[in-house]
Amino acid sequence: RLAYSVRTGGHWDVHVVDLGSLAATRVTAAPDDEVVRGWSPDGSRILVDSNQAGNWDTAVVTVADGSVTLLTTGASDEQFAAWSPDGRRIALVSNRDGNPEIYAMQADGRDAVRLTNDEADDWEPHWSPDGTAIAFVSSRGGEGDVWRMDDDGTGVTDISLRPSTEEFDGLAWSASGIAFSSRARGPWWQAPF
Repeated sequence: RLAYSVRTGGHWDVHVVDLGSLAATRVTAAPDDEVVRGWSPDGSRILVDSNQAGNWDTAVVTVADGSVTLLTTGASDEQFAAWSPDGRRIALVSNRDGNPEIYAMQADGRDAVRLTNDEADDWEPHWSPDGTAIAFVSSRGGEGDVWRMDDDGTGVTDISLRPSTEEFDGLAWSASGIAFSSRARGPWWQAPF
């Protein structure tokens, strides 16, 4: 199945398409926005950015009934979330301390812990396949470089092949490293790690 967001009636709703039959189903139909971030490892829920509280929060949509459960609330924006491979934790971006930083919390929204602490902006957290590390993009080197840290926020390392000279987008872990796209280098590069 594929989950995606479609702008319908002035807001974003979650839709799911069965890739075998190509049948699409609208899962949410609320007067607020839900922007898809990713499936839970067990395939029963979808992690979304939701603005039902007036700002961006991290939420989960239960596919079976379309219910939306906010995992974060408050005045700050908390979005761009990603499930850990075992489904027990979620990494996300929050500006609750003044600028975008990476946090991790339990899958039910409890026990949020700040993982990055830098004046620069950090975004796009992506868990390693074994759940022991997180790759992310940060402007701490000037442009948006690719960084890697342990799942507890230690071991922060710039793994860009040519740091501070280009902007990166589209991170994905592979079996032998982290693949990413670079606006300066072209479509896809891979940093062994």
